[in-house]
Amino acid sequence: MHKKILVLLSFLVAACTMSPDSETVAVLYKTVPNADGKEECIGRAVFHETGKAVEICIDAVGLTPGEHGFHIHQNGDCRADFKDGKRQNALKAGDHYDPGVTHVHAGPFGQGHAGDLPTLYADSAGVVHMCVTTSRLSMSEIIGRSVVIHAGGDNFSDSPLPLGGGGERVACGIIIKE
Repeated sequence: MHKKILVLLSFLVAACTMSPDSETVAVLYKTVPNADGKEECIGRAVFHETGKAVEICIDAVGLTPGEHGFHIHQNGDCRADFKDGKRQNALKAGDHYDPGVTHVHAGPFGQGHAGDLPTLYADSAGVVHMCVTTSRLSMSEIIGRSVVIHAGGDNFSDSPLPLGGGGERVACGIIIKE
């Protein structure tokens, strides 16, 4: 297990400082700056078009173990903002990407937001190394938007809490074509 973490950490150092040619990526940052006030890179998501689907491979560290909601959000902006007088992390990313204007959170296989993605799972060390696929998006429509990881799991429903109840936005990255 320790060897796996060390290999992934080495990869993440490279991922946060170097960019491969001609890939669509989002470098993921914690939404809360570290003690020095600097953004902390925790990994990246790499996007590939595979026929009529988009595969997203995520390598990240520093998450809490367990399930995490994962979505494409409307705007390519990961800054915090205020809502109802309270600071909210990555609020400028906007809502889940919803080109069909469904206003429904129905999960990656439902008929709601196209930006709803399958759940991410962080292992006991807080490491995510997995790929998910969605057939509801194309590469051309996600470039320039953001990808967000939420603090908790997602029940893919608007009940009992809106937007799956995943909680605060803990990591965010802007999707770019390099």
